[in-house]
Amino acid sequence: MQLVNRYLLLLSCTLFIIPAFVLANEWDGRYSTNFGFRMGAASVCPSNLPINVDIEVSNGSVTGVILNNGGGNSHQFCKLYHNGTISGAVNSDGSVKLKVQQNDAHARQYSSYLIDGKIDGKLRLISRSTKFHPSKSFSLTRNSNTASKKPTKTTNAVKEATTPDFIRKGCIQCTTRFRNEKTSNRN
Repeated sequence: MQLVNRYLLLLSCTLFIIPAFVLANEWDGRYSTNFGFRMGAASVCPSNLPINVDIEVSNGSVTGVILNNGGGNSHQFCKLYHNGTISGAVNSDGSVKLKVQQNDAHARQYSSYLIDGKIDGKLRLISRSTKFHPSKSFSLTRNSNTASKKPTKTTNAVKEATTPDFIRKGCIQCTTRFRNEKTSNRN
């Protein structure tokens, strides 16, 4: 009888737990993209905003950042839009509805708050005010198939969030690169 119970336990683990684990991890990895965001005609930002999105999927859970340095636009608001953290989950079919938490209160009123679509296909960046921030389609590039092993804590002015090393380091690199691009654009 004990042998039968062990066999049934092993069989149920094989049939239910292992496939669920494999499906949950199918999308695990690091993803990123860069694209130009054209604001609406009524905006104070006439030039494209250079948007950088970096996310990491671990066990189906998504964490990441969205960054913009203002793209050489002179108005102070242009640097505030589309800067914050990304969180959510990937469904087994690759579909996502990711929350974007803006760092700035003004940006939270007008700028992006949601990314939806398919992680391996077309995504949309959706903002609260489409008059100024129209929806933007984009896609991600998978940079690796594995997620970081050890997330590190970083302090954000808005809240404390757990951020993987690659995102924190990527933010510093992106910010430096955007700053350098802005300086070279002035010359």
